[in-house]
Amino acid sequence: FKSVKMRRYRFQFVVEELKSSEVAEYTTALVAFVNCLIISPASLNDRIRIRNEFLGLKILEVLNKFRNQYKDGSNPDLAVQLDVFDEQRSTDEGQFSGPDGVDLSSHMDVFFAILRQVAETPQEIPFLSVLQHLLRTDLSQPLSDVVWETAETLVHRATLLESKQEADRLLRASTLGLMRCHCSCHYKQSEKTVEECDGTPKKNRPHQLSFSSDGNRTPCILMSPNQ
Repeated sequence: FKSVKMRRYRFQFVVEELKSSEVAEYTTALVAFVNCLIISPASLNDRIRIRNEFLGLKILEVLNKFRNQYKDGSNPDLAVQLDVFDEQRSTDEGQFSGPDGVDLSSHMDVFFAILRQVAETPQEIPFLSVLQHLLRTDLSQPLSDVVWETAETLVHRATLLESKQEADRLLRASTLGLMRCHCSCHYKQSEKTVEECDGTPKKNRPHQLSFSSDGNRTPCILMSPNQ
């Protein structure tokens, strides 16, 4: 959808439609659609992820505008959908428990809570390293979306680890995913390092030229099939 509509974010079109909507019925249908998208996943993490995508597109500003616009009760159906959005968000955030006093919907609260946890411990070094890596991500590039999504997925999987062996498997799987077959059947032999089909990295080597047994000194690799 993002490719077809030339949109950087998959829900950008929905939020833009909400911003420009002037028909009450259409506005209500759009908010109901947003609620369906958020509520439908059975996984709490998936619901929070989808909701956060909308929050990142500033949907709260749009919904608050509707609350003020229809506070006279002229659109009760829309009021119901706005309440559903708030109630479901509150329910999900209540289940997504965090340290006491930490607002999990606040970037600053979560950041400083983590900083307090790792301060003056060995973990403060990798925490700083993670932040430095993310800081180098150029948000003006479309690939940055992939970088952030991948980072989120890998960090989430890392928090579910129960043993060193699981960590090794996660790292190995991530590494293998980056390794590609660079043999001649897939890519041009112009890479500095090629990955043979068996996954073993090997340096580019010159062709081993073989000569015919009849004394012809023309390398076989250069001879026509009829010779």
